[in-house]
Amino acid sequence: MANKHLMKLWILTLLVAPFVYPIYELLVGVEGQVVTLIEVLPITLIFSIVFSLPTLLIAIFINKLTYKKNISNRIRKSVNISVAVIGLICTLLIIKGSLIPTLIKIYFISTIISAIIIEIFLAPKSEKHKAETN
Repeated sequence: MANKHLMKLWILTLLVAPFVYPIYELLVGVEGQVVTLIEVLPITLIFSIVFSLPTLLIAIFINKLTYKKNISNRIRKSVNISVAVIGLICTLLIIKGSLIPTLIKIYFISTIISAIIIEIFLAPKSEKHKAETN
């Protein structure tokens, strides 16, 4: 269950971030930006996938550990989100550059939006039914 959640979170975050960026840019304004992430979407997606693979592998490993410990799905999902946020911050800090503080905010917001979308719209019906009855 948590591995499916992890993969949905990873894919959705990578797809949502390029669309969150222009909204952030309109609201806050980013100096020195020539093109938006949507204008270079294919390149953005390719680099996002490549740079996020180490974090994904670590998260899968942590999922296997938590599965063996019989930890609840809610806690495992929280761990997935935490690992994703910590991993993206570490990855972006390693890359360095003038847009990194902005990209950290964008990907953090995208991860949270993705987690909410998964819980509201993409959660299995049996899980939604359990939540409604409790």
